Amino acid sequence: MTLTSVQRWVMSILAGSTIMHLSIGLMALAWAIDERPRQIGLWLIGTAFSFISITAALLIHQHRVLSAWLTLALIVPVAGAIVLFA
Repeated sequence: MTLTSVQRWVMSILAGSTIMHLSIGLMALAWAIDERPRQIGLWLIGTAFSFISITAALLIHQHRVLSAWLTLALIVPVAGAIVLFA
């Protein structure tokens, strides 16, 4: 592996995991709040950050954004929706 390749992997893992943690934190905050409109708002913002995290990792590796990897961004919002709305 070249130095550039290693730098891309490190940067994509750091960016993706940091932004995904933000998304998970917003889902947890939505769970802790009792007001339904605010829960939905936080859930939507968390969903957006989930997609942003995967998109950032794809862009760092210079892959096209619309790919099958983007379906990974659905894991956190689906889990959040099950916890919030069930």
